[in-house]
Amino acid sequence: MKKFILLGCSILVCTGIHAQLWYEAGIRAGANVSTQFTSGADSNVETNWKTGVHIGIFGSLFYTEKMAGQLEFLYSQKGSVWSDPTYTGEEVVSYIDVPLTVRFQAFDLLNIHAGPQFSFFTRALRISDDGAAYSVSEYYDEVDVGLLVGAELNLPIKLNIAVRYIEGLMVSSDSRYYPDPWKNRVVQLSLSYAIWGE
Repeated sequence: MKKFILLGCSILVCTGIHAQLWYEAGIRAGANVSTQFTSGADSNVETNWKTGVHIGIFGSLFYTEKMAGQLEFLYSQKGSVWSDPTYTGEEVVSYIDVPLTVRFQAFDLLNIHAGPQFSFFTRALRISDDGAAYSVSEYYDEVDVGLLVGAELNLPIKLNIAVRYIEGLMVSSDSRYYPDPWKNRVVQLSLSYAIWGE
């Protein structure tokens, strides 16, 4: 994880080394609507969307009035509702997400942004319909990588409202337990507030 953090910081600094820089940083929180999907033709599991939360911090480094790089650290709940012939329940999979995005200010009050998201697994719980919960952390790989695209409304009071879509690019499940290659898919709605900046 340290390597990804250092890489992200290096990109932000090196890209703007010859530019007049300014920054803002603050907190971000909101809702996740997530599911898991597979290309496995033999899978007899159906998955549906579930809700979760994300919360953390962000920092933006502006190179021009229109362009910025943004780095975030977010606790994020993903997963899906699973259903097969013998079982129905919810799988809650928690990560520390580190999105590294390029932000373009398309209009005065609207930016669009995109980039990779590195996710570091923390734990997974399976919750059955009767409320019983148990760990399935061994079913998941430690690192996931996705592609993030989004749009954000920038209000004058330092409050931002963002909608994002994240598509998993790597198989997130461990093949020893899940033969089918499961990936993450997430839609996010979040609020952020800039506490520091100049």
